[in-house]
Amino acid sequence: MEDEKTPSPENATTTEPPTAATPPPFTVTKEAQEWFEREWVRRMDHHLRIFKNLEAKARQFEDKYVPPDEQLGKVAAALMAQNEVQREIAAQTARTTRHSNAYTPEISVFSYPEGDTEHKKPMLCDEKGRPRDTYFCGTRQEESLLTPAEIIAFNRITTTKQSRGGAWRADIQFAGKDRERLMVFVPNASLNERMELPSGLQIILLELESGPGAVDPLRLTEEIQQLKDQLAILLKNQQVAA
Repeated sequence: MEDEKTPSPENATTTEPPTAATPPPFTVTKEAQEWFEREWVRRMDHHLRIFKNLEAKARQFEDKYVPPDEQLGKVAAALMAQNEVQREIAAQTARTTRHSNAYTPEISVFSYPEGDTEHKKPMLCDEKGRPRDTYFCGTRQEESLLTPAEIIAFNRITTTKQSRGGAWRADIQFAGKDRERLMVFVPNASLNERMELPSGLQIILLELESGPGAVDPLRLTEEIQQLKDQLAILLKNQQVAA
C-alpha cells in the first residue's frame, strides 16, 4: 500500500478571495434633474413668503410701538390724577360730615392732665437732648407707655449709677456715633425680689439717680418739716414788717 503523499508547496494551488463587484457608475437622469430644480424653487418660494410675512408684522409692530418710559409715564400720571381726585373727595366729605368727637385732647394716664395735644410729653433722650434707647430690666421703654415724670426720671440719669450694693444698676452704653443706650436693671426674677421693689418706677429711678437718701421716708418728712418751718418764719417776718 502506497503512502499518501502530501502535496508540496510548489504543486499546491491557491484560491483567490472573491472580490466585490464594481458598482455601475451613477448617472443623473434628465427627469431627476428637473425634479430637483422644481423642488428647490418651491422651497425657496415658501421661505420667501414666510420672510415677507414676518417683515409685514414687524412694520405693523413698529407703527403701534410706544416706548416703555412714555407709556409708564402716562400710567403714573393717570394714577396720580386718580389719587388726587380721591383725596379731594375725602376732604370734601370730611368738611361736610359732622363728627361726634372731632377734637381729641389725647388725655390718658400717661399724659399731662391737659393731654398730649395741649402739653406734649418729653422724649427719652440723653443730657444733650439726643434720642436715647432706654431699657428697664431688658424691656425697651416707649414714651407712649410712660408718664412724663417717669420719662424725666430716666433722662436725669446721665452717668452710670449703682444702688443697694450694686444690685440696682443703671449703665450708660455706647450705641454708635453720637448715640448712647441706658440699661436699668433691678432684681426681679423671683416673686420675693419683685415684692421687695418699691411701688413705682419713678422711685426706683430716683434712688438710682440721687441715692437711697432721696427716697427715705423719714428724711423726706424731716425735709418737709424744715420747709414748713422756714415758710412760717418768712410769713411772720412779713407780718412784722407790715
